Amino acid sequence: MLICWCCKKNFTLKDRRKNDGHCPHCQIELDLETYLERFIERVELVKDAEAYLDSFITDIEQSMHNCPECDDTEELDKIVELDEAKVSLTKLREYTKNF
Repeated sequence: MLICWCCKKNFTLKDRRKNDGHCPHCQIELDLETYLERFIERVELVKDAEAYLDSFITDIEQSMHNCPECDDTEELDKIVELDEAKVSLTKLREYTKNF
């Protein structure tokens, strides 16, 4: 499913093909190369975000094990941060599963 850059309505490649390369809703010409370029940019951004979150989670886990002088509040803050990062990473991976 794609979204028309002009009218913002959904269409399929089959819809586009039936309409001679145009949006079935607003009849604007749809250049698939532009969609492909945008998709590739989004995939790269998602990969970067996933790598950042993986690294961030590893850093937090290591700091939790290497901080015997941390008090309970600091430890709890790290646990909350770690949980939030893991949730974000899970959501990101779920989102990209269809890529």
